[in-house]
Amino acid sequence: MIADLEEEVKPTSSTSQDVSQNKPQFKIPQKEANVPTTNGKAEVQDKAKVNQKQAKPPKEKKPAAPKEPEHPLAIFNKAHMQVCRIASIARHPEAEKLFVCQLDLGNGASRQVCGGYVGHYTAEELLNRNVVVLLNLKPRKLKGVESAGMILAGDTGAVVKALAVPDNASVGDRIVIPGLPPQNPDKQLSGTVWEELAKDLKIIEGQAFFRDQAMATQNGPVTCPVPDCDIH
Repeated sequence: MIADLEEEVKPTSSTSQDVSQNKPQFKIPQKEANVPTTNGKAEVQDKAKVNQKQAKPPKEKKPAAPKEPEHPLAIFNKAHMQVCRIASIARHPEAEKLFVCQLDLGNGASRQVCGGYVGHYTAEELLNRNVVVLLNLKPRKLKGVESAGMILAGDTGAVVKALAVPDNASVGDRIVIPGLPPQNPDKQLSGTVWEELAKDLKIIEGQAFFRDQAMATQNGPVTCPVPDCDIH
């Protein structure tokens, strides 16, 4: 009897298969790719708008003040020409046409300059003479001797004569063009500027000119014993 009951309770193989077939099937959910949603795009756009509002507008640049037109003779002021005294003079040891001059610039300053005046002056004629010197050229060596400037002269090619200043001119006086606003000279005059300036330096009827304007010290005009020639 008990055996019969156990036989009835035991599930048959077909019954267990039916049960397994009737079980609900569950799938394991998979992670979805991070795809931006419409709401995400809207948030990004909103943030961009906020950033644009917060960004400060660029400051407007003020227009540069217009430059005053340069005086047509302004290039003359770039050159430092002044009255100097030849304090001592000697023949150049290696160049037969050159004198080596020690110049008094005033205020205790001095300068060595070589000048091609041999054959045009004796050393005694130049000693203690006031001359016009271009002081802001780049120093250079002439046959091994440094020359830091140029003594200006009227030059016909055959005759060379130093520019002359009024007897009451003082050592250190600047050479100017009357009426030209004063300006500090260049610290060092470039060769290009000097070439541009030098081509308009002339002696006309014994007086020194830049273009059509007379050159002068504060005490009077700059002159030359040669009536008409270039200035070198």
